[in-house]
Amino acid sequence: MNIDSTYHSLHPVAQRLFRLVALLRTPEIPDWVAAALLDTGLADGLEVLESLVDARLLDTVEYPGERIRYRMHSLIRIYVFERVMAEETVADRDQAVGRVLGGWLALAEQAHRMEYGGDYTILHGDAPRWRPPSGERVRIPGRPMDWLDAERDSLVAAVRQAAAAGMDELCWDLALTLVTLFESRGYFDDWRETTQLGLDVTAGAGNRVGHAAMSYSMGTLNMFQKRLADAEACFSDALSTFRADGNTHGAALVLRNAAYVDGLTGQFAVMLDRYREALALMRQVGDAMGEAQVLRSMATYWMDEGRVDVARELLERSLAICRRVRCLRGEAQVLHRFAYLHLDMGLVEVVLPEFERVLEIVRDIGDRIGEVYARRGLGVAQARAGQFDDAEATLRQTVGLAKGIGERLIEGQASYALGEISLARADWASAMRWLSEAGTIFQELGSVLWRAKTSVLLVSVQIGNGEPVLACREIARARTMLSGIVGSAATRLLTYLNGLDLAVPVAGRDVPPIHAVARSMASC
Repeated sequence: MNIDSTYHSLHPVAQRLFRLVALLRTPEIPDWVAAALLDTGLADGLEVLESLVDARLLDTVEYPGERIRYRMHSLIRIYVFERVMAEETVADRDQAVGRVLGGWLALAEQAHRMEYGGDYTILHGDAPRWRPPSGERVRIPGRPMDWLDAERDSLVAAVRQAAAAGMDELCWDLALTLVTLFESRGYFDDWRETTQLGLDVTAGAGNRVGHAAMSYSMGTLNMFQKRLADAEACFSDALSTFRADGNTHGAALVLRNAAYVDGLTGQFAVMLDRYREALALMRQVGDAMGEAQVLRSMATYWMDEGRVDVARELLERSLAICRRVRCLRGEAQVLHRFAYLHLDMGLVEVVLPEFERVLEIVRDIGDRIGEVYARRGLGVAQARAGQFDDAEATLRQTVGLAKGIGERLIEGQASYALGEISLARADWASAMRWLSEAGTIFQELGSVLWRAKTSVLLVSVQIGNGEPVLACREIARARTMLSGIVGSAATRLLTYLNGLDLAVPVAGRDVPPIHAVARSMASC
């Protein structure tokens, strides 16, 4: 095929679309992109696009679910890129690319809104969104998370192109909106790349709000990956800017996540203060799902403190919000907490179906992170019910899944639960192996309470294994860690350890195992 002669045989509008497609840094495009490049209606854009397919200048690629994409061969792209640079002005090129990137932003924003029931738990800038001038609407087929996942390569490419073009406002907005996908399916590499691009371009442009939003996003990623010191530094930077600029919503989102980090590091008084402030700010700006998330997190703390009444009320309020706005993912997270509450209350008969229901929901919506959490809960519930074989299988699978997506806290907690099962079976070697792995993870994460809880279980293992000297050393280590933690969970463990001071070196194997004591805090 002679590309030049074919090009010159095209209608002028088709020639222009052919040229403009070469500007996009993605290997494939959906049909609406043609309308965005030409700034026309969807049907008109598709008609011109199909004329390029008929001329064999574009290929079509079909994916499951009747998804069709259009692709340009690399050799053709080289030819047409020369044409677009020669025949389109800089302004026309920039405007065409801006419309396409604005179209991706509009669709990602729409997907987030569908997933969360509104513009909740998100910040947006004022970058222009592109929508068909005809008033038509580009449709997101099926479930929003599935659509985001199917378009992930193109969306990430759009962030890259926005950064390269210096479109700082559009870049950070799209990068932050994509966290909706990245955090639920564990796409941490994409999350880090797009956020770093947003940080760089907003810093270069002096975009304070955008840079704070990207610092918040990077802090959240570090929080997910349990890089707690890095998370705290990012949150501190973001919060300082949001407060100085009077950005109430941004401050609320940062405080919510910073409080979670405080909890992991055992700073419970600071955590509660931040949660309370975040809750007030969420209500002030009308972020319903942000409010629901804070209520759920506060309930978790009161569960650990043994305040079942307070925890239940907070969870009921959180669940009501999730159901009102129809956020299924949020509902699953609250039901997950309810299951742990019932587990702590000893209602084993209702807990297993509750965790199975949560697992069903998160699988259905494709929440990979949620699935790992739900599986860990199911495994713990099976162990409480005495179904040790089923529990061990579930928890081993949880450890593997958690490793695969880099969810290290759940990996450690599932390993801890496997240590509990081995301890209940008096399998000292397996208990030592699982608890040592869990302790190493908690130590690396800086999760002080979980590290201390692991040490307490190790005391029982060493006693059972006839190693009272090692048990004494572990008691001293655990006591040191627990002395820096305020709360009834730490107090209960310290009380138990203090009662073992004289018994350990004398009674040896006769000291009762403590997994029954430690298990009451397994939902921390």
